Amino acid sequence: MNNFATTLGIFPNFNVLQPNLQIFAEHGVKGVYEEGNYYINACDTEFGELKSYLLSRLLRDPYCDAKQEKMDFISIIR
Repeated sequence: MNNFATTLGIFPNFNVLQPNLQIFAEHGVKGVYEEGNYYINACDTEFGELKSYLLSRLLRDPYCDAKQEKMDFISIIR
């Protein structure tokens, strides 16, 4: 979901990404469209690279260890 009124503002939804994708998987959803941070080059207010990485991992396996995936991302960019 995007907030177009304040499109460059923070939209902190990391805590619901995994539960939402798990619900979709449990109900047989065949496809999910996730939006990233379109303005990442102008204003990265919500850790756009991390969110994109995490979403890619969760779309592949909604039951993966999301906390470990975040730590893996952090170790990659160090």
